[in-house]
Amino acid sequence: MVTSSNVSQFRADLIDALKALETKYSIKIEAGPIRYNDAGLTTRLDAVTIIDGEEMIDPVTEANAQNYLRRCGHEPVDKIIGAEVKLQDGTHGKITDFSNRKKNDPFTVKIGDKLYWVALGSIRKFKTPAGK
Repeated sequence: MVTSSNVSQFRADLIDALKALETKYSIKIEAGPIRYNDAGLTTRLDAVTIIDGEEMIDPVTEANAQNYLRRCGHEPVDKIIGAEVKLQDGTHGKITDFSNRKKNDPFTVKIGDKLYWVALGSIRKFKTPAGK
């Protein structure tokens, strides 16, 4: 039974067990928060395909981001997801996701180890990764 005192150890054991599946199927698995009670537990697992050491980008997400740029009057770039960006405040980051549902801040940008939702107006420059 999972309790508040052993949920951290359960999560660590789950991550260790998933590593074998990651290697076998060339995927990266991320586990969400664990919710539990006396009857059981739940967590969400997200898996992304890995090709040549990099996560595969969902082509629908990339197309949606390109269409968004066109609708906003910007020139499309070669690749949006994975592109490095310079923001208005001078910080540099990398776009990790795009969502049409977040009307005001549709881009997710990773700066350091943190993720931020960013509006298109906050992005000064897109720099597409070399060779992509």
